[in-house]
Amino acid sequence: MPVTMQLQDEPLAQVLTELESQLDFNFSYEAQLFDANRRVSIHANKSPLKKVLKSTLGNRYNFKVVGTHVIIQRTLAPLDKRADKFSFSGQVVGPDNQPLENAIVYEANRQQATFTSTDGYYQLNFRDKEHPVALSISHIGFRDTVIYVSKGQMQQVRIIPLPEQRILPSNFSPMETRSTTTLFGQHQLTGISDIGLAKFMVNDEALYVSNNLNVFNWQRAQVSLLPYVGTNDLMNGLTTNNASFNVIAGYTAQIEGVEFGAVSNFIQNSVYGFQAGGISNVVGKHVSGLQAAGITNVVLGNMEGGQASGVINRVKGHHNGIMAAGVINITEGNNHYPSSKGINAQVSGLTNLHLKDTANLQISSVWNQAEHINGAQISALVNYTKKLNGVQIGIVNIADTLETGVPIGLINIVKYGYHAIEFSTNELFRYNVAFKTGGNHLYSFLNASFDNYIGAGYGFGYITNYNRKTSFNIDVYGAALMDPNAETNSYMGTLYRAQLGINYLVFKHFTISTGPAFNFFTLFKDTGSEPPAELNRPSGMYYGGYFLEKAISTQSNQHWIGWHMSVRF
Repeated sequence: MPVTMQLQDEPLAQVLTELESQLDFNFSYEAQLFDANRRVSIHANKSPLKKVLKSTLGNRYNFKVVGTHVIIQRTLAPLDKRADKFSFSGQVVGPDNQPLENAIVYEANRQQATFTSTDGYYQLNFRDKEHPVALSISHIGFRDTVIYVSKGQMQQVRIIPLPEQRILPSNFSPMETRSTTTLFGQHQLTGISDIGLAKFMVNDEALYVSNNLNVFNWQRAQVSLLPYVGTNDLMNGLTTNNASFNVIAGYTAQIEGVEFGAVSNFIQNSVYGFQAGGISNVVGKHVSGLQAAGITNVVLGNMEGGQASGVINRVKGHHNGIMAAGVINITEGNNHYPSSKGINAQVSGLTNLHLKDTANLQISSVWNQAEHINGAQISALVNYTKKLNGVQIGIVNIADTLETGVPIGLINIVKYGYHAIEFSTNELFRYNVAFKTGGNHLYSFLNASFDNYIGAGYGFGYITNYNRKTSFNIDVYGAALMDPNAETNSYMGTLYRAQLGINYLVFKHFTISTGPAFNFFTLFKDTGSEPPAELNRPSGMYYGGYFLEKAISTQSNQHWIGWHMSVRF
């Protein structure tokens, strides 16, 4: 929220009132929290609200935004998760004193939520009595209400939400509606709640909370068994995570980093980084980065980056990058027909549809369709053979044995072909691991990198006779890079790397390799990484993150020559 305001020597209470009037929200705080008559001054020109409040109130206070309310309180010590549990309960009623069912009760300090029962009662189980209770009450058709409860007032609290222009009947159940009128206009449950797979796997309570409670939560990492069983509980759909790990399936507001799910990943808003699901990835808004799924990727907004799936990729908005699917790619686009800058490609085993948009490359085995083509359309077939003596060219090449041939394609599966795990270090990351599989010469691979930054990517390679003492290989891949220490958006951009390997077979199944590499890094402009105070020229054996820091500092893409050393099994 940008603030433009010039006030000189005004009472603090008046300053807060002026801020409420300009930005159309309410402050919530205890009356004794600070001296409301203290004189303060504000000289701000499009300054962030948090910065203005810090300079006005001081660093002893923190601020939590819940809907149209900003809760002000003293900076609290970390919650004691080992403390004994205690219960906090109350009742929510309407202006006619009738109980309100299915009102959302959210405690801001502990980031917990629950619903009221048919008689309007709720109960929350907390740890750490030392922290105060800040409650937000939300119900469709009523203004959000925030109360701040001090120690010693924790048992029965009676809350009456303020009605909107009309009073809803006492038997009104928001769980049963798909649309209603509120203070903020027409409200509809949209996004992934309209996708059949999401409605089946994500419970109604979690979807309802994420669509009706306006709260931003951030957690560095979360773990879920199912979308409704995880470390964030009902707050999954309102929480942004840098790292997300889902044993079966998970549901979260946004990913700014990396997510892995054994079955499915459901994202309410957007993904910035790398996402992999055993069956599916479903994203309610946009994706900027890389997606990989065993069956399907579904993006309801725009896609910028790469998608790979076993069956189908579907993007409702525009797509910029590469879509690779075993069966079908669908980009719906719109009627504006944007010009295709860079790579805008679809590659599938059966069909590509690029509707109301511009494509510069389509490759499939059966059918390509696009409104505008600015490049090429190529139709190819899936190849399968038990023994290959020659060349395979296709989207998917399958062979049991390669004798004197070579497969050329997006996916090369050779039962008795080349399989390797490689551990390496280079000028950018101290720790890298890659899994390579394919024919005796051409292969594809997954790569992960760890150091001050994190990378995850996919690529292709070519190797000469790897059974000899000396051999050579060339690897080309793209990787999404993340900054785990970024305060907001962890996704930094995409690294494209081509490296030459000079290999020496020490003994059977063990090879060492080294060689030069060429790198090109495209910066994501809205990265949340802080520019370094100063840049030192790289020296010594490791360059570290010098080129990434330079990209952030200069807000420009970077390219450089690097190196690698690896061991391969």
